[in-house]
Amino acid sequence: MELQTIARISYDDNRFADDIMAAYRTSGVNGLFAWLIDSNINNPVSAIGMSGDPFFIAWWYAILGDREKSLFWLERNMESKYRNYTFFNLICTNPDFDILRNDPRFLKIIDEIGLTPYNTRKAR
Repeated sequence: MELQTIARISYDDNRFADDIMAAYRTSGVNGLFAWLIDSNINNPVSAIGMSGDPFFIAWWYAILGDREKSLFWLERNMESKYRNYTFFNLICTNPDFDILRNDPRFLKIIDEIGLTPYNTRKAR
């Protein structure tokens, strides 16, 4: 499984292999994103997408279709002293965030960081 490969390369060991497979066997792809969320919140490690960064937690919740939790974590990103802007432009172009497009809180976030002109995707 690709997530296992990424984890193995990032850490040069298989410490997450069993957890990843258990999450997938229990709940499929949604289980993998739930595992990523839990890992980010409760056991962050120094790897992109697994470091506890609020932006990634928001992204994984958006993929799972949880608008409220996704917005909660996007707002935490905006409140953070170390805002993640590395991938933030994705909120305007990536279909994973389509569930947020018409929400006033989402529109406020993208306006605050100057991305309003790039929010061209339609809401789902």
